[in-house]
Parts: sequence; C-alpha cells; structure tokens
Amino acid sequence: MLPKKTRHIYYAVLLLALSAVCTSAVANPRIFDFISEVASILERPYSASKEGNLDDTNKILDGQMSAAKKESTYFQPVFATIIQGADQLVGCANDGSTLARFNLCGDSDNRLVTLSGSHSSVSWQILGGSCSADINNDCPNTNTSCYTQVATGSSFTINAASIPSSICAEFRVVADGQQYFFKVKKSNITQTFVKNDFICGVPGRIQITNLSSAYEFSINSGSGFGPWQGPIFNNLNPGSYVVKARLKNTPDACEYPYAPIVIQQLDIDIDVTFTDAQCAGDTGTITVTANNVPGPYKYTLLDASGTAQEFTAFIPNNPYTFAAVGFGTYTVQVETQQCTGDPLNGILPPRQNVDTSGNPIIIGNGVVALAASAEPNNSFSAACGINSVDITVYTSGGTPPYSYIVNGAGPSSPPYAASRVHTINSPGTYQFTITDGNGCTITASANVEELTPPDITVNGVDGTCTNGGARLQFNITDAKGYDLSF
Repeated sequence: MLPKKTRHIYYAVLLLALSAVCTSAVANPRIFDFISEVASILERPYSASKEGNLDDTNKILDGQMSAAKKESTYFQPVFATIIQGADQLVGCANDGSTLARFNLCGDSDNRLVTLSGSHSSVSWQILGGSCSADINNDCPNTNTSCYTQVATGSSFTINAASIPSSICAEFRVVADGQQYFFKVKKSNITQTFVKNDFICGVPGRIQITNLSSAYEFSINSGSGFGPWQGPIFNNLNPGSYVVKARLKNTPDACEYPYAPIVIQQLDIDIDVTFTDAQCAGDTGTITVTANNVPGPYKYTLLDASGTAQEFTAFIPNNPYTFAAVGFGTYTVQVETQQCTGDPLNGILPPRQNVDTSGNPIIIGNGVVALAASAEPNNSFSAACGINSVDITVYTSGGTPPYSYIVNGAGPSSPPYAASRVHTINSPGTYQFTITDGNGCTITASANVEELTPPDITVNGVDGTCTNGGARLQFNITDAKGYDLSF
C-alpha cells in the first residue's frame, strides 16, 4: 500500500482524469485504459524502504497521462455535440469542440438532423455572405456574423439538391444559447432514367441511363432494397420505386438514391366526335382522341359489320381525323405498343362505338335527298291577253324550310315548307337554286315561252255546180305550239 500522502496525490490525479472523461459524452476508450492503469498502480504493494519506487511510480503516471492526453486530443474532443445522425464526428484541434459531418450522395439524399435532449429555443443557421465553407477543415467557422437563420425547431432537413457539390455547406445550430456546428459535403453522379408505366395490363419498366457498367443498382418498392443488379428493372406493378446506384466492388462506396419513380397504371380511354353529313352525297368526319396512354397510335375505322374501311400505321398523331367518311354506322379502334388486345384469345383491341355524348357514330343519319321541280301554269300570249305567268316551285326532302334565288341572283325568296308560286312577266328560261335548312342546294328550271298567233293562210274557193259549193281552205304554216281545231 502507498503512503498516505502519495495516495492523496494519486487520488487527485484520478479525480482529474474522471472529470475529463465526464465532460465528454463520447469519452475516448484510452482514458478508461488510463484509469485502469492508475487503479492497478494504487493497488500495487509499496515498500517504504525503497525511496526510488515513488519516483518510478510518478514517471509511470506521467507517461500514462501524456499518452491519454495525446490520444484524446487526436480522437475525441472535450466538448461534445448534441447533433444526431451524422456520418462522422471529428474533433477540432483548436478548441477541442466536436464537429459533425454529413456526406451526401447525390441530389436526392436528403437528411434529417435532430438534437439530443429537449430544448426550448433552437435556431438553424447556414454560413454565407463573405464567408466560405471549408469542408476540409475539422474546425468550424465561429464567426457568428457569417450565419443566417434558415429554420427553427427541434429538427432540420438538409435539402441535398440545395447543397453545391463544388463548395459544400457549413451550418450552425444554437440550442438554448449553446452553439454546435456541422458541415455537409455532397458528391454527384448523372441521375437520369426512362420508364414505361403499367399500360393496358402490361407490366412497367425502369431503366437507369447515362451511367457506365462500373455501376450497379438496387430497387425498393416499399419492402426494402433488393439485391444489386444491372440498370434495368422489369415486370413492375403500379407503385412508387426508389433506385440506388453505387460503384461495383468499391468498399464503402457512396450509394446514390434517385428521387422516387412512380409507375402509373394507365388504361386507354377513347373519345370520339364526329361531324355528320348534312346533304345527300356529302361526307362526314370522325375525330378520335386516345387518352391516358403514350403513342405512337394505330387508328382503324370499322363499318357496321366490323370490316376495316380505313386504317393508319403507328403514327404520333393524337387526335386523328378520318375525313370524307361516307354514309354508314362506324366503330373506331385504337392500338398502341402495349394496348393491342389478344385477338387469338378473343380479346379485341380497344374500340369505341359511341361519341362523347353517348350517341352512335352514324354518318348521314336521317338525311333525305332534296327533290325539286318548277312548273309554269301558262305561256305568254299577246293575242290572248296573257301578260304574266305563274311558276310553282315544288320542293321535298332535305331539311325544311326552303328558299330560292332565281337565275343565280337575289334576293332570296321567303321561306316555304313545300311549294311556292313565283310570278314572271316575261318569257324565258328560269333557273331556281333552292336551299334547305342545312344549306343543301338543288336546282330546278322552267322555260316559259311567248305564244304568237299561228301562221295560217286562207284561200277561198268559189262554189260551182260540180265542186260541192264554195269553201275556205286553211293552210297552217306554223302552229306556234297551238293545238288548232276548226
């Protein structure tokens, strides 16, 4: 056992060591080793007859403390941090404070930073202004004028996309008047992809692009990340997926998460509008719009029997219009690379036989051809005192009411339902252009002549005893259209 005075010295040294340990939340294991050494020394037998032993013991203690101090300064700072979730904790050699480090992998590697314990006032601040972050320095920038508040509350989310990978970022958090520091650095890769949604029952697909074969990938559909593999993920159901990329065969390689990739369930929806033919002999148009699914598209126009009347190749056009469609009842069919049906098993490609209002797609429905005639009731005749003639215009079919113009010039007649009398005052040919309520037209004509007296000569024959008596002999040179009787 050591002498009382010497033991008091050792106890004082031990108390100092314990105090140093307790000031750090993450004390260095070497300090505990040091304490064990001190305890073992205190338990060693002591011989008062050998004065040199006291000096030897002090030398041992001095060496242990020096070693502990050196190790503690290198590995653990005296002042602990309350920042949680860091990738690394390092000590500042200048003041023994702890600096938390966050190492982000790409623009989607957002991090939630929390604090241990409870605090009534918390301010999260970012270094800026004339001050620049030094990511390689384990000591923080303690110039408080360089920091600007960006958030309050017990937690803070590091937005990876906002961290410049070239200069990184430095933060300060002040909790109940005490300040703590952390630095953030970020490495980037080119994160692009292409996807196919779950379309018409065909499973989705994700392919990571613009990364070399030196990378491998893993996907998480909500139940955890799967094994590492190549850049293509097939047979995906609708849902949200997160993909990670990392270098192959590289220990502790950065794992870069991609922003969530959503595979949507898409089913084709076909909208049809059509313009009906208004007049006999005209044609209509049918416009088809494919909704919800990507192209290219193949459009087919089917008649009432299901026979294709017109079709396209796979084209990017959407909507597409079938022009000059004749009279009939129609169905439209739209196909894409995924929406093809399965005809061999009786599953037809997507079709639609009604328009957006629920009406059948019928061109020429109810259209009746126009019919018209023009009939004069007389002819002009000065000899008979006929100075005006009525022409009756008869019209049917189409869509009443009707109106007409004469010889291509207006004004238009008043509307009528079936017939109208048109009076003329001079002979000639009259052409009536008749228009119905839909704008359909038809023509009818009438030729009204002026009748002059027939060209007749009369010769008198005197009667004799042998010729049967006197008589008048009429010679018709030109009857002028008259049916003459005497």
